[in-house]
Amino acid sequence: MISRPILIIDMNAFQLRNLGLVVLVAVVLVFGATSSAWAMTATSSVENQQTRMTNLKTRANTEIDRRVASLSGIITKINANKRLTAAQKQGFVSGINAEIASLTSLKSKITNDTDVATLKSDVQSIVTSYRVYLLYIPQIHILAADDVIGTSSDRLASLAVDLNNRIQQARQAGKDVASLQASYNDLLSKVAAAKTAANTADVLVIPLQPSGYPGNKSQLVSARADVTAGLQDLKAALQDARSIMQGLKAFEKSTGATGSATPVGR
Repeated sequence: MISRPILIIDMNAFQLRNLGLVVLVAVVLVFGATSSAWAMTATSSVENQQTRMTNLKTRANTEIDRRVASLSGIITKINANKRLTAAQKQGFVSGINAEIASLTSLKSKITNDTDVATLKSDVQSIVTSYRVYLLYIPQIHILAADDVIGTSSDRLASLAVDLNNRIQQARQAGKDVASLQASYNDLLSKVAAAKTAANTADVLVIPLQPSGYPGNKSQLVSARADVTAGLQDLKAALQDARSIMQGLKAFEKSTGATGSATPVGR
């Protein structure tokens, strides 16, 4: 009869040990799974961060390369500009080369950045800290357009001298040149207006400095409007020249005479 309580105690001990084992297994399963989940989450977070940084670096380097290419391209336009003095060209080219060097250095820094915060700051600085690019690109494009307007205006003015001589010859021959004379007067007016617009734009943009950007952006806008007006005046002057040439040719056909004028645009 004594063995029964011992058996009961042993059975209770066995059940208790089994219960403890079950709890232990449960704990291992729960916390083990949780730890694995934490490890997977941490690994995933690191991978996402690395992917994000790689994407940021790729976009930043692409943007820097694009800016360097644009800046290199406008150096050619600066050197070819006939309206800029040698000192002005040197000033622009020096500033652009310094900007290219800074962007190249920034690209290297971005490539070596190891944390997201620093990388984001460096990427943002492409726009916020490198104002030479933001100013020089539109500035040089405006100056290049002014150069085209100036050169084309000079050519049209030279052509106008020849056209006027032929108009006077037609007048002396008894031709009605009233409409040709009106076109000639308008040609001179439009050429003068185009030159004025180009000169005004030059005065606005040549003195602009990167340190003043974006405060001086309004001057770029005004200069761009002047360029647009100058190009429209130039287009109208060109049409006047063509109209005059067509009228003169009509006179020549009616009399069987031959003549030549300097082709427009050459």
